[in-house]
Amino acid sequence: MNMRKRKLIIFTLFLMMFPGEIFSSPDEGTRLSGKGMFRFIPREAAAVFLLENRVPGPAFPETDLFPGEETDFSRFYEYAEKVGLNIPGGVNYAVFFGGVPEDEEGMGGAVVNLKYTREKFSGFLEEAASGEGAEVFPEEIEGTPAYRIIPREGDEPVWVSFPDKNNVVIGNRNGVESVLRVSKKIAEPLSPDSRIIKIIDTPGENMFLRGAVLSEKFGAEGLFRGHPVLKGVEGIELISVFAEYYEDEDIRVILTGYRPDEKANRELGSLLNGLKAFFMISAEGNEEFDKILSGIKIVPGPESIRISAVFPVQTVK
Repeated sequence: MNMRKRKLIIFTLFLMMFPGEIFSSPDEGTRLSGKGMFRFIPREAAAVFLLENRVPGPAFPETDLFPGEETDFSRFYEYAEKVGLNIPGGVNYAVFFGGVPEDEEGMGGAVVNLKYTREKFSGFLEEAASGEGAEVFPEEIEGTPAYRIIPREGDEPVWVSFPDKNNVVIGNRNGVESVLRVSKKIAEPLSPDSRIIKIIDTPGENMFLRGAVLSEKFGAEGLFRGHPVLKGVEGIELISVFAEYYEDEDIRVILTGYRPDEKANRELGSLLNGLKAFFMISAEGNEEFDKILSGIKIVPGPESIRISAVFPVQTVK
């Protein structure tokens, strides 16, 4: 992934790192429930991640996220001020999705529920693109105004459009077009009865990230064959990911692989516990790393294998 695309994705995430109560605007948008965001996701999606605006943290990082690369985002505040947009708390939810529809190239993107109007977001987008030296081409997709953005010459374009007045979709053309078709009821959304939604729609007051991936739809099986470690993952049909605040603002991540094969799950559990023991020996003397490894729990069962880990917030930052 080139640096410009990484900046776009990371900046979307940073928009969500402000407490909502510090945001004030006469243009405040309509907050959907997280569950309500699924109505935009196309039926063909094989991976869905819901990120909620519950992550406290600094505005922008003081150090580079990618060594040797420029990652100072503070100038985005200047772009926002020029169009009268208050960035902090500007996002309620973001739903990231991906998939490979039949006879099509892959689709992917994110639908973001805004706390401000699309007019202000459009102004911010144009100002930021101009400041970053990107090319912006207005066009239409499914009769809806859209932008095709080329970060720099030779880069793959990114599309942006608006399924309604308070939601923006960002992604490749297939991803954006799929969301717009769903919003216009031309295509069907991901069913509430789908396995992905049933897994993601799990109560959790402190959860800020929940997601699921149908591994077979991505052809992941072929990646595991013949690999001595990854071979143990063969047969896992779905993987879920949850992240939540846990005791004194630590973050707990829970990863579950669903596979109705108790023997295979126990074998994978034994393998992972062996790797954990090896790394604990290697980490001797590193108190912080040792604490993280000690907190990893691996629980195999008849229908799944569950891995949980607790990370101190300062480690995540």
